[in-house]
Amino acid sequence: MAELFRVDEFDVSPASLTSAYIGFPSKKHAKIALRMLQGKEVPTTPIELSSYDLSTIPTKDTTDLDTTDLDTFLQDTIASDSAILQMRNLTLPSTTNYSPTLLARTLFPADDTPTHSSVSADDIFITPNTTLIRFPNAAIVEQLLACPDLNTILNQQLQGPLPPGKLAVFAAEREQVFHQFTGPNNFSVLTKPGNNLIVDGDLPPKSFFLSHHSVAYLTNLPSSITPTQLTRFFQPYCVEYRDVVGSVHMCTTTDDRFTGSAYIGFDRPGERHKAFLGFSKHNKKRQLGEWVTMHPVKEKPLLKGRRKIDARPERSEEELLDDLQNWERFVDPSDLRYLEDHGVEKTILDDVFLKIRYQNRSFGALDQAIRTERLEDSVDQGGQYKKFVTMYVQTLKECMTTPNNPGLLTEAMFEQGEEVDLTLFDGPRKFPAEKN
Repeated sequence: MAELFRVDEFDVSPASLTSAYIGFPSKKHAKIALRMLQGKEVPTTPIELSSYDLSTIPTKDTTDLDTTDLDTFLQDTIASDSAILQMRNLTLPSTTNYSPTLLARTLFPADDTPTHSSVSADDIFITPNTTLIRFPNAAIVEQLLACPDLNTILNQQLQGPLPPGKLAVFAAEREQVFHQFTGPNNFSVLTKPGNNLIVDGDLPPKSFFLSHHSVAYLTNLPSSITPTQLTRFFQPYCVEYRDVVGSVHMCTTTDDRFTGSAYIGFDRPGERHKAFLGFSKHNKKRQLGEWVTMHPVKEKPLLKGRRKIDARPERSEEELLDDLQNWERFVDPSDLRYLEDHGVEKTILDDVFLKIRYQNRSFGALDQAIRTERLEDSVDQGGQYKKFVTMYVQTLKECMTTPNNPGLLTEAMFEQGEEVDLTLFDGPRKFPAEKN
């Protein structure tokens, strides 16, 4: 890898069996490598097998060691008097990301011989350049190494008839995080390099996370998969019709080659969980591919403090009718009695508010929309209609006239000190104070 990218070997940091980080002295050198090596054919190398020498490994106490540490794996092997088969040059398809579980299932299926089927995912340790497989005793390792066709079988079983692989190169850069405010009135923001390395093409845009309630990450997808196929696969787990363009993000290289990974967005709560349950069924999963894995995405670090778009509401017919007709929930019952005493019947208000909801979208569809689609993001769903009903009833109360409280507009029509005669406007009628 160092020779290929023309860098020092200390500038290469293996990340997995099929990937590594390459350091460059400047952005110019990195851009040249990205342009020149993107898609370059890299020949595959046959798998090399050998017995791992445990005699040189000193015995340690594993109590304080990390369970994922190589030392723990080796010390457990020594303690159980087991043996290790070492595999090198495991070249995998660009769309495959092997894990101990996947290797165990491929190399040692459940219907295999009892000796080999005793190997589980816990008996496999994968490092960026070597894979270690633990067997119950050294005799099994020697028997496997003595098999003349084992190397050929492993190459066919793990790699298949692969043509020379094409190199996928991605630009990577330290993330920029907030440092401090500066400038006049602290208007400008200064940033500094963060602890995370952002790989270009490995993440969808921020709007993808903001516009979906939850997101799942698929790996090891076949190169022939399309967004339409993924949309059809996850449609049964969603209430609304899935958007092929907006809810699926295919990860690609700078020359538009699919990397085998994709992000799937879900609009409603619970849809991702239902998709996980359906995906766990083996016959359902095989529709996408034998090696495909699905992971939940922890979105909080990716949002960087920005607020997600709310889930679209889902209500029953009874709830919709109640929201349409039950305007009284926004009004004090004493105010309704006051209006009825002054001749404003409830049926009149029913007609007014129902007509408003149908004819003015500001108090209907736009008021019930999700946060980013409402007229005012700061107002809750239904807030505009609630505010209108409250103001309308309060304005009606203020417009009510009685002999004791005729109102400023009515008083202005009479001379100062002259008795206000409301019958000139409304004719003879009874006022609340005159009712028994």
